[in-house]
Amino acid sequence: MSSISALRARIGRDGILDDALCHEQLLPERDPEWADALPAGFELLKPVLEARGIEHVYTHQARALEHIDRGENVALATATASGKSLVYNLPALRSALADPPRRALYLFPLKALARDQQLGLEGDASALGVPVDVAIYDGDTPQGQRRKIRKNPPRILITTPDMLHAGILPNHMSWEAFFRDLSLIVVDELHTYRGVFGSHVAQVLRRLLRVAKFHGRKPQVVAASATIGNPGELARSLTGLPFQVVAQDGAPRTRRHLWVFNPDGSPYTAAARLFRASIRCGLRTLAFTKARRITELMHTWVTNGARSRSGCSPETCWV
Repeated sequence: MSSISALRARIGRDGILDDALCHEQLLPERDPEWADALPAGFELLKPVLEARGIEHVYTHQARALEHIDRGENVALATATASGKSLVYNLPALRSALADPPRRALYLFPLKALARDQQLGLEGDASALGVPVDVAIYDGDTPQGQRRKIRKNPPRILITTPDMLHAGILPNHMSWEAFFRDLSLIVVDELHTYRGVFGSHVAQVLRRLLRVAKFHGRKPQVVAASATIGNPGELARSLTGLPFQVVAQDGAPRTRRHLWVFNPDGSPYTAAARLFRASIRCGLRTLAFTKARRITELMHTWVTNGARSRSGCSPETCWV
């Protein structure tokens, strides 16, 4: 708390940041809300929870799983680190273990997110002690590996909207074995699909659903986001399907200080200024940007600004 107080004092002494600060609020801590038990349709997946060290699921996880068990589409909008991935991983694993087994398609806007999810799914499958193959099919997948995936598709396929549009849907007859068993579509990072990009993704998703119908399937859709106020409306706009919204978060939360800045100039230079101030106050700090180029620029601004004040190296200044 002393570091937070020091940062607030530093902002007050910085004319640019102080003028840009337009709102501040203290969000109180919140205790977790546990569900009584894992929903009945998912009891066989208890080894996954045990491997993760999870004794109970949160109430929002249980509600979402109950909707999924009833065959409904779900739009999940709870905080970061509230266990959203577990909500769609458990149904995907259950589908892969069903008799006959079914398949799941995961869509992520970034390839890095896909690789993180692959590692988590492989760990969960290992906990079950049964083979559940997971594969990534995106722009980085070698051509030889792509042919193998098409010929023998996995139970869980992870891709991006771009690859779905350009590499899978135009050749869906080559993916017949996958589509005729498709039971679940996961659309993560729902909030990124807005504006012109969102309108394009909406057409891709609707085409995906038409292709699945052509192959005799009507898959469920689970959409997830941590930063959105209208998850059901957006999910329906993207897919044309009705959704059950789960937005009441049962995960715990520590006390948080919320500050909103609206700078007159570039938001990125202001963010770099705030980043440096946070580090000088001893706070572990992350900055999120919309493009890699902006990330590189901010790194340069932060390290150069720190060196000009202290003479330290970029590596030392970054820490």
